[in-house]
Parts: sequence; C-alpha cells; structure tokens
Amino acid sequence: MIKVFERIFRKEDLKLQEEKFAIAKDLERDFINRFFINERLRSTYIKIDEQTSRNVLTLIEEKKLMGWDYMTTSLLSTLLDESRVVRANIELWKKEPYPHAWIEINIDEVSYCFDPCFNILMLKSDYKKLFKPDNIVKIDSNIIKEKLLDYFKNNYSNKTYIFGTDQITDPFYKANCLVDRKIENNKIKGLDIKYYYK
Repeated sequence: MIKVFERIFRKEDLKLQEEKFAIAKDLERDFINRFFINERLRSTYIKIDEQTSRNVLTLIEEKKLMGWDYMTTSLLSTLLDESRVVRANIELWKKEPYPHAWIEINIDEVSYCFDPCFNILMLKSDYKKLFKPDNIVKIDSNIIKEKLLDYFKNNYSNKTYIFGTDQITDPFYKANCLVDRKIENNKIKGLDIKYYYK
C-alpha cells in the first residue's frame, strides 16, 4: 500500500512540476536578455562525474543540471555582473517544499530570475508568483567571486578544487568540484568545471 501511495505521490509531483515549467516558458518572452546571459556563459563547460564535458548552454537547454543547483548557481553567478544567488524552498511539489537555488540578475535596471537548472529566465515578480519562494539566503555574486579567486590564489594556478560546507550561507554550499578558469584581460571569461558526487 505504501509503495502504491509513493508512486501516486511522485506522479502528482511530476505533473505539477511540468505544469509550472510550461507556465514559466509562456512567461519568458525576453529573448534579448537570454542572449545577454548566453553570451557570458558560452565559454563555460561542465563535466558531471565521468560523463563527457559539455557546454553549459546545452546542459541548461536539456535540463541536465537539475539536482546540481547549488554548485551551478554559485559558479555561474561569478560570470554574471549585478547578480545574486538565492537559496530557498519553492513550491514545486504538492506534499513538501522543494529546496532550490537560482540567480537573480539586474539587466537594464529590471530584476530577473535566471534558473539554469530549470532553464528559466523570467521577471523576478513572475518567478515569485509561480514558485512562491520561502527565501532562506541571498548571496551577492561579488562575494562568491572573491571566494573563488581566493581558492585560485591559494593554489597558485588556474585550477582549484572547491569543497563547500553544509552551511547554507557558504558561497559554495555543498560544492564538490574541480574548476579551471579561462582568463582574458585579467577577467574570468569562462570556466571548465568537473562536478563530483559527494
């Protein structure tokens, strides 16, 4: 009986999840801003465990980063100016809150939510209405970038391992990855990242 109930519960959750994703896609009309974000991320590649390294834009499009939201948002935010990582519980399932992370970004003085794991870019106000986040913590991307640069300085190279803690306020909360940076005119222009399962 419990297994039957669990199966029904999962089907309900998946249905609600797909409905929310469909609404989000309908609300996304701002292709110029999607292009703006894509331009900043196009030189970034991610390898998940032993899989082949792939361009982050392809992984976002295919929703292959679901479940990696804490690491993904922290690392990608370092490439996006005027952004913040938000970690919160959202309404995605019927029975319980869904712990999640996304990036808030200001473009031309308008606030958007860029969710690389759900492949969503929409107005912050629409995202809040749709997912009803119970905000836990916001971290400015400059703080995350400084922490990333400290990792590189301590290793004296363009490659560094990042081991985050289980403290939700840690810029690299739950991270376990190897990061290689691409430098151009003293700025990080892209990242090669390898994610490891904990």
